[in-house]
Amino acid sequence: MFSSLRRGFLWFIGVGLLTVLSSNPLQAQQRPVERHFGLTAYVQNSQTSILVPIWVNPMLTIAPGFSFSYLENSGSRIGFFLMPRIYLDMRRVAPYLAIRVGAHINAPKRARNTTDFLLGGGFGGEYFINPRFSLGVEAIVDGQIIDLGTGNNIKLDTSAAVHANVYF
Repeated sequence: MFSSLRRGFLWFIGVGLLTVLSSNPLQAQQRPVERHFGLTAYVQNSQTSILVPIWVNPMLTIAPGFSFSYLENSGSRIGFFLMPRIYLDMRRVAPYLAIRVGAHINAPKRARNTTDFLLGGGFGGEYFINPRFSLGVEAIVDGQIIDLGTGNNIKLDTSAAVHANVYF
């Protein structure tokens, strides 16, 4: 009984090993995936943004973005920004460098509107679950010129973000 069980186990391991070893050459024969644009949900601290990454070439995306937040009895904040990503290696795990340029328009209920400008950069990585869907993390350094109504103030921030991406 034990010899037939051992034989079955060895057969299972052998077939599994052959399957794994033979699938690697098949993967290399697949055509490269062409991505044209995508949709990204981007969460940084308490701010959530929507990005539309546009693939310029296989190693570069330019993503216009939009964010909106509203707090009852306080006001709203609208953000517009542009975020190019330069991929350093395009594999299942794809590290990248990011640049962020944008503006936030603050519209408090009982004060004048102000505009804050943003310039920053980051380093992150995307894990491609399949060629059309990925999850990512990013470490960010942002510099902001904040209009507090009393003149401009410069602020330097570090933060982290997570994002989920669907590409078409």
